[in-house]
Amino acid sequence: MSNPTTPARKTVIITGGSMGLGFHAARHIAGHFPGWHMIIANRTASAARDAIQQIKSQSPNASIEAMTLDLGSLASVRAFAAQLIARQLPPIHVLVCNAGLQMVSDQRSADGYELTFAINHLGHYLLTQLLLPHMAAPARIINVSSGTHFASAEAGADKGGMPDPAYTTAQDAACPPPANGDMQFIGRQRYSTSKLCNVWHTYELVRRLERSNGNLSQPITVNAFDPGLMPGTGLARDYAPPVRSIWENVLPRVPALTRMMFGTTPMSVAVSGANLARLAVDPAWDGVTGKYVAGDKAIPSSPASYDEAKARELWESSKRLVGLTTAETAIV
Repeated sequence: MSNPTTPARKTVIITGGSMGLGFHAARHIAGHFPGWHMIIANRTASAARDAIQQIKSQSPNASIEAMTLDLGSLASVRAFAAQLIARQLPPIHVLVCNAGLQMVSDQRSADGYELTFAINHLGHYLLTQLLLPHMAAPARIINVSSGTHFASAEAGADKGGMPDPAYTTAQDAACPPPANGDMQFIGRQRYSTSKLCNVWHTYELVRRLERSNGNLSQPITVNAFDPGLMPGTGLARDYAPPVRSIWENVLPRVPALTRMMFGTTPMSVAVSGANLARLAVDPAWDGVTGKYVAGDKAIPSSPASYDEAKARELWESSKRLVGLTTAETAIV
């Protein structure tokens, strides 16, 4: 439980913190790391308030609040960042880019971009750029990725039956032609592709921070996090009701069935949330940057994730897709 005599000295932002991985990370921080002010950045205000009520029922002295953020709207991302920067909060030390979804229907964001790519990558890319100049050293950025970013035949692949990524350019990912074929497969592949983009974004940001000419407070560390396969989360929200019910209600209770269906050992969302919380705020991770962390250990990411040319193209194209201006960021 939080220490009532420990005032909040630092701010940590968790996107999508009202449920699943983000909620359990927030709950772990509240219960084990006093001195943090947490912001649950969430599209649905009522869900965020309910999450905060649950957390404070166990850690009544936690410093935590909700702010509205729709990562599928670039205008909402800009409004959130502007509001956050204007407030008198404890210095921003940590940004956890956790929110994500997996659409198996062909949907577009408010800006006309494919929704999985828009939320899982573009919204977080813009949010990171807008907040970078306002983060206090030592700062950390965590991008939640997934083992689905591996190709099936690669060492270390733990894909849970997901299709391999299929990336060409960011423009193609943002504006694909109308889906023609098995939308279940297409949607799941778009998810895997977005998770590869999360790792590229991590590594490219590290490189650009290292090349920055004093425009930002240092050090800022950036890592990608793989929580493992976690049945019971909201990731299957776009699936047909029977499939969603199995994912949310059956598989969390029957690990053997998960192993049989997906060929991998499931992770408890509470354990993965605790791992994410520690990566975000535990002093044990001070100074660690440019790593792919699976659970509580840094491991090699997929061979494709080290393609610097693809990472540069993703960065430059993302900058154009979100309309990033020089005045908005300290990293080009």
